[in-house]
Amino acid sequence: MKFATIPVVYVPFCLRKAFFTIRFNSKPPFSENQKYGKELHTNAAPKIMKDIIKEEHYQLEVPCSYSIDDWTVRGRADAVSTDAVYEFKFTGNVHSAPFASAAMQTAAYCKMLHRKRCYVVFVDRNDTSNVNICNVSNVEKKWDSFLGRAEALVHHLQCDEIPDIHSPTFHWECKNCQWKIVCARLR
Repeated sequence: MKFATIPVVYVPFCLRKAFFTIRFNSKPPFSENQKYGKELHTNAAPKIMKDIIKEEHYQLEVPCSYSIDDWTVRGRADAVSTDAVYEFKFTGNVHSAPFASAAMQTAAYCKMLHRKRCYVVFVDRNDTSNVNICNVSNVEKKWDSFLGRAEALVHHLQCDEIPDIHSPTFHWECKNCQWKIVCARLR
């Protein structure tokens, strides 16, 4: 079985959900929060990069990829400067430290794009001037964890085996998952 592409954003979250979504070629439903976030990325990110982060030379939505066997893990880093990657998270409250999935995703982009530093940029979706720029530490360790998860997902997809563990990162993941009925029967 050959599907070819795994989105970077699937890897830090539940691998069972990623397996089903890729295996059945099904895109997760696009929520209102995601639509709003996409709009904020387009409109607020350039202003934040220039006015708050003070980066003059950067690119937005930079594609990156990494090959594992016959598979390619692909993504788009929100903003990339000459030596850093910035991943924006538009939230209801500005966090003081990056949560694990955001840090892993950002570290993956950093390694794929051969940059030295990476940051998760939390932006209050109701006040885009309220920003906290969080350094992602232990990039190599997070990259190794990302690769381990990606390789496990590739293995399960190649063998057409449902991952035996479901692994939600957040408490709300199962509640909002399109595969929750199927997954519940497997427990």
